[in-house]
Amino acid sequence: MIAGALLTLASVALVAAPATQKASSDWPQYGGPNRDGIVPDSPRLLDEWPKEGPPLVWKNDSIPGWTQGGCGGAAVADGRVFVYTTAKTPVGGGTLYRIVTPEILAAAGWRPDLPPDLAKRIEEAWSREGRPGSERWRWWIVKDPKLKQKELDAFLAKKHKLDKYIRDFLSTLKPEEARKYGDYIKSRLCIDPRPSRDEHKGIAWDDLVNLSKLQGVGYPTLREWAGPWKKATRLAGLGDHLSIGGYLGGFLYDAWWRSFTRSDTLFCLDADTGKTLWKKDFPIDADVQRKLNATGGTHNATSYLGLCGTPSISEGRCYFGGAMGLYCVSEKDGALLWQVKCPPSHTSALVADGVVYYCGSAYQARTGELLWKTPRWKDRKEWTSSMTPLSWKSGGKTYVLASNGRNAIYCLDLKSGKDLWSLKVVHYAFGPNFPAVRHGSDLLMVEGKTYRMTPTALEPLRALAEFPPENNFMANRVICQDYLYGEVDRGHSKVRILGLSCWDLRTGDLKWSMPNVDAWWTPSILADGKIIMANGVGGQEGYIYNNWKIMMIRATPEKCIRLGSFAPGMIPWTPMALAGGKLFVRREAGISCYDLRAK
Repeated sequence: MIAGALLTLASVALVAAPATQKASSDWPQYGGPNRDGIVPDSPRLLDEWPKEGPPLVWKNDSIPGWTQGGCGGAAVADGRVFVYTTAKTPVGGGTLYRIVTPEILAAAGWRPDLPPDLAKRIEEAWSREGRPGSERWRWWIVKDPKLKQKELDAFLAKKHKLDKYIRDFLSTLKPEEARKYGDYIKSRLCIDPRPSRDEHKGIAWDDLVNLSKLQGVGYPTLREWAGPWKKATRLAGLGDHLSIGGYLGGFLYDAWWRSFTRSDTLFCLDADTGKTLWKKDFPIDADVQRKLNATGGTHNATSYLGLCGTPSISEGRCYFGGAMGLYCVSEKDGALLWQVKCPPSHTSALVADGVVYYCGSAYQARTGELLWKTPRWKDRKEWTSSMTPLSWKSGGKTYVLASNGRNAIYCLDLKSGKDLWSLKVVHYAFGPNFPAVRHGSDLLMVEGKTYRMTPTALEPLRALAEFPPENNFMANRVICQDYLYGEVDRGHSKVRILGLSCWDLRTGDLKWSMPNVDAWWTPSILADGKIIMANGVGGQEGYIYNNWKIMMIRATPEKCIRLGSFAPGMIPWTPMALAGGKLFVRREAGISCYDLRAK
């Protein structure tokens, strides 16, 4: 599922505050000041939100998000807001995507000069009951016409009944019709009108006429394209988990990715006003574009969302991962200081003690010099949705808790890269399950089990009561004092608990479980004794229409106490940021800032 993919980029569990804290006026990286979701020394927040939600401070509508630019979180530091997007720029410029082109129409079987009487005869032959099938011909993949024709000839060479059916039909035409339209008719009759998957079925002639009327028409988002597309073609538009053109990709997806070019783009806004201070675009080369476009199926979130990491701000520099690798730019003006080419990843760079850790490698923060690589990452040659790394301090040294993008979490010495220990975990769709680290107590919590960490080993402690044994994601979790609050993914495991739940970490006991709360896979924030989380649903409603709500509850083990909710048009799975009592929320076309402070 897509959500599994994006969980890996955005939903590492959130944790209790360490002994030493940074100022709460900044949210300089994924997970906040200490990468744990905790706002230290938070100003007093509203005890209850108004029905319409907290006051809106500003909106900026210039940052493309969701299918136009991904769903990475914002970092807030030094009075500025930093947001990365794999920005899509419509072909031909402007802000509107024009999906239907002559190339797309031709691939679908449209021929504008086809005489009506011949079109009717071809349509009868195309849709005739009992005609030989051609379900394995991938007609919706748009390619160079000569290459496509060569592939079609090779396909027909193995489909003798279909080849004879086409030849027999051509023999009924006038010689001049066969000469002029023969290749077109052969291509048209190879498009199967009724394959096993609806997203790959052919488009009837009357629907092609309707589709041709959309040529040159532009819409600002893919979501706004989906309705007219589906009405014209009767093919899948946006489906469950925001699959494009069908669950495993289809004609809409192949048309969609041809309507834009991508760039690794970083936006910098004024945190007080939302005004764009600067924007930097870094081109993505053709080979990487091709890999990103490899499939539109729901299991490759990179292909249609883009990369979704959160920038990290440290000592006047901004570090972020994109399709072309790891970047370091000046916080002041976005000037590129250094760049390292590496495979794309949804993860967020970890910056600590003058070192940047990203996807199995560590670099000198000021120069980009490679310090070390871990062998655990050596097989990861393509994009991955590995968990965002965490840092952990013990005995005056800093350690990295990271994953291999598959089925293990490991601990590395930040300075040397020395491999200290590892823990096998459940592999879920796009990566492993994810840990929570309680600072100050060396407590690790993963898959419903707690461990005591040392620089050389793990000591098993206890398991959480009624926690499911397998495929047990708990993405929106946060630790407050001795209690863990979170929601188990009910879609992928048999669970007896419902919705949001609370456990006592000292005993493992379940304190309460609250049904009808779908806090879906977006990192939670703890501030002023309150937990702020995304509250949404999956499928069409949540993923396509972005109707997710933001909910606030009181952090108490007695019962779930709701303090309000509102719907700002939040992008699913996207990390929020809370700095100086102000909440920063990504939307499909920008970012909004809300004042949560008590008056």
